[in-house]
Amino acid sequence: YKTSATNSKGKTQEVPSMAMWMAESGITAVDVTEQNSMMIIDMEKESMVIIQNNEKTYMAIKSNMKAATEKILESQEMEDITTSSDAKIEKIGTENLLGYKCDIYKITSDGKESKVWVTQEIAFDYSKMAGGFSNSFGGKKQKSNLPNMQEMPSGMLLKMISNDPATSENMSMIAKKKKKNGTTIKMSSYKKL
Repeated sequence: YKTSATNSKGKTQEVPSMAMWMAESGITAVDVTEQNSMMIIDMEKESMVIIQNNEKTYMAIKSNMKAATEKILESQEMEDITTSSDAKIEKIGTENLLGYKCDIYKITSDGKESKVWVTQEIAFDYSKMAGGFSNSFGGKKQKSNLPNMQEMPSGMLLKMISNDPATSENMSMIAKKKKKNGTTIKMSSYKKL
């Protein structure tokens, strides 16, 4: 995915590109090439492995991710919410991305608007993973213009554009290519921290 964000002053910030591997089991790997690091996340087992390729090290973390995330959010004085009562998801069209037919949805909530492109042609349900991440926040809301993905239709997210008219902040995330093969990491060549 290529990701960028525009802050309230209109300055565009390039966010490091990332490669993601997603398994139907809920295990997700995020590779941030520019930072030469990778995170492998298993939401069901509440565990994560962080790999630093430059140092050839890794750290395994097993914890109550929901409680840890709640504590972080509370320390940042995030507001309590449940699913927003004004959240609205509507299908607004279709478009082909990377050779896949995508349904385009418009999501409006709390005065913010997002559009997402979701395909059913890839055997992965992004809403399950996004819902898992959202659930890990324990009903708290991030100070972000990202949409609540818990109630999205199933499928693979290939593009998302979000904006907050009140702050003029924007964010986009676009899949640039899809590889059908996974990746293999030989953990014996890394030192555990």
